[in-house]
Amino acid sequence: MSNDTGKETTDVLRLVNTEGRRQITENRKNERKRIEADSEDERLTKEPRLTQQFTPDELENYRNVFRLKLMRMFCEILSTVKSCSSYADKIIQDGFVPDFVEFLSRNDFPELQFGAAWALGNIASGTSHHTKVVVDHDAVPTFIKLLSSPCSDVREQAVWALGNIVGDSCKHRDLALKEGVLPPLLAQLNEHATLSMLRNVTLTLLNFFRVKPQPPFEQVRCVLPALHILINFDDDLCLLSSACWALSYLSVGSNDKIEALMEAGLYPRLVDLLKHPSPAVQIPAIRTLSNIARDNYQRRAVIDDKLIEPLIYLLQTAEFATKKEVVQAVINIISGRSGRIVGLQDFIETLCDLLEDHDPRIITVCLEGLEIICSEESKCTTDFNFVAKLIDEAQGLDKIKALQSHDNDEIRRKALEVWDPMYNEARNVWKFFEQLGDLFLWC
Repeated sequence: MSNDTGKETTDVLRLVNTEGRRQITENRKNERKRIEADSEDERLTKEPRLTQQFTPDELENYRNVFRLKLMRMFCEILSTVKSCSSYADKIIQDGFVPDFVEFLSRNDFPELQFGAAWALGNIASGTSHHTKVVVDHDAVPTFIKLLSSPCSDVREQAVWALGNIVGDSCKHRDLALKEGVLPPLLAQLNEHATLSMLRNVTLTLLNFFRVKPQPPFEQVRCVLPALHILINFDDDLCLLSSACWALSYLSVGSNDKIEALMEAGLYPRLVDLLKHPSPAVQIPAIRTLSNIARDNYQRRAVIDDKLIEPLIYLLQTAEFATKKEVVQAVINIISGRSGRIVGLQDFIETLCDLLEDHDPRIITVCLEGLEIICSEESKCTTDFNFVAKLIDEAQGLDKIKALQSHDNDEIRRKALEVWDPMYNEARNVWKFFEQLGDLFLWC
């Protein structure tokens, strides 16, 4: 065999071998695909579908697990995203709110109720539009029913959600009152209530009175015993402050409210709270007492030295925000009845002393207070202005004159504005006593 023939034979064998390997590889791939296809067909033929493996009860359990996971996911996102409002918009747009409200009725599944109440409460805490969506899906009656749930966590979430709803508008508040929210809400204040529950109930009661116009007093009179208990709760500043603020809003208005507050025995405790170290308690307590003094002349009988002493102490020592409230309270207490107010001279002397304070805000407030008290007194007397006399005796006129050269423009302007009418009132007092002295000499 020639060399050329041998080479051709070798090339043919190489080609055959290469083609053979390729064919073998292709055959193996096809065989693998066939086997996999047969296995899938066999699995589908021999194994039933997923839905055929479970009973209806088992399927419902799996759905509940999924719902709970979904609810927890929503709650986690609502509590962590920076813009809860925008995510609430997304939940509303995607139509989840009706499902959440439906979940509130699942008395057999308190975990799901808790998650739904948590999510809806967060949504209701957003804009008025968000609150309206929750209310429009009839969540309020269901939340009220949840106040009787055997699960304390569900009850607390219902209280929190209702607080967000009633605090949004008087319309939503009145709806909750119409649905009978107060009896089951007040029932949460029992010996088994946690501190968290007490806080939420108190904040919800506060929201009932913060929204204007206030509801008819007869609809909310039943909360007074509860507020009496809550303002005696010294262990938690947040709770105590909220209860005092609720009373400050409730005490605004007609005399029947003031009468009810007095009959409920709230006055002595409010006076005690003036000695509380926190302005968060002092200020609402002062406002409530100020409302009592302003709205009913008969209440002057209780404006005694027990009230005067702590008010004067606060005028001398408290922070500016508290001092400002005290000045307003003093105006309400004194205006038009100076001759019958215990401790009036001490009030006037303290206000005059504060005209030399280093804080311009305090000086301005005291100037305004003295101006109003003196002006109101002049409207109610035919003889002489007793307040003007006390201001002069406390060197108040001299201090006001000195303030006309103060560095602060507002103080300087106010001192110039106050000076003339107050000086004229004081001058009339001097003339009155001069005439009175002449009369005695003549006699």
